[in-house]
Amino acid sequence: MATFDRGRVPSYNISIMKKPVVDRAKCIGAAACESVCPEVFKVDTEGKATVMDGIDYEKYKDKIADAIEMCPVAAIAWEEHEENPGN
Repeated sequence: MATFDRGRVPSYNISIMKKPVVDRAKCIGAAACESVCPEVFKVDTEGKATVMDGIDYEKYKDKIADAIEMCPVAAIAWEEHEENPGN
């Protein structure tokens, strides 16, 4: 019969991270986001804004916020997602 250690609670390191996302259905390719924050946003061959992967979005949070505000069709928003490093 299995025994359980009832006195211990597992520890999890979960943090909520924010990542900018572009609603490609709304995007009109104005490129305001790329002008304001080229480190994070690029306009692709279809003329739609994309978010670069592998970026420290926290480092550019102020510029991303400016890009969100500058988008003429409100196609950019913050999305929260969980990060669980090492667990």
